Amino acid sequence: MLGDRRAARESTPDGKVYLAQTWDWWSIGVDTTVLLEIEQAPYEKALIITEAGLVGGKGLNAAGIGVSLNALSARGGRAGVPLHVLLRGAISQPTLPKAIDAVAKASRAGAGCIGLVSADGLVVAVESAPTELDILLCDGHMLCHTNHWLSPVMLQGKEATRYSFTSTYTRLDRIRRLTRPLEGRVTPKKLLRVLSDHAGTPDSVCRHDDPALPEYHRHTSLWAMVLDVQDRTVWLTEGSPCCTKPRRYVLK
Repeated sequence: MLGDRRAARESTPDGKVYLAQTWDWWSIGVDTTVLLEIEQAPYEKALIITEAGLVGGKGLNAAGIGVSLNALSARGGRAGVPLHVLLRGAISQPTLPKAIDAVAKASRAGAGCIGLVSADGLVVAVESAPTELDILLCDGHMLCHTNHWLSPVMLQGKEATRYSFTSTYTRLDRIRRLTRPLEGRVTPKKLLRVLSDHAGTPDSVCRHDDPALPEYHRHTSLWAMVLDVQDRTVWLTEGSPCCTKPRRYVLK
């Protein structure tokens, strides 16, 4: 699957911190998504959205830490900690700085952008390759990311490469323009509306199968989520956000 669109917001009408994304993956994986409630004392209890059989994924924990993922490309990998194990490490932490450490200090096998937010108002995106890493800040505004590197540090390094899907650039531009007017009045419903956008379809924010491609090269938005880390609530669609109503799950 491809980790897709993520938007985090710090300044909202109700003071909430939200983390949202779609998850684009092979269409044949539509029935593999699971929502796990993880009890893992002494680590933080968590709600994790992932594929059956994986130990980590996107979601939130009882300490108010939210985690998302965008796929990125690197020139090479190495034997090391797999990406979904990094996600599990991050979502198990009690604070956002410790979640960053869980990614930064690991011997990483590959690349990805891990979005992190906290109930106390912290918002970052961690772009990481096997040996290099940088952190993107929100500066009090909406922080958006798709599937290409944004950090100048990473772009000037030895590992970052361009992603194979050129729509990553048009999707980022689209989501930035759609979210900019929402600053100061973001809600889960409005974020899900942004994630349902079809400009450039089928390679849109809400992605759909391209019938011109072979079956095993087709990707679709299998689900979309909005995390409310203050209320420990996950809003999750069981299908593409344009045609599926979200269900509400609360970590208690």
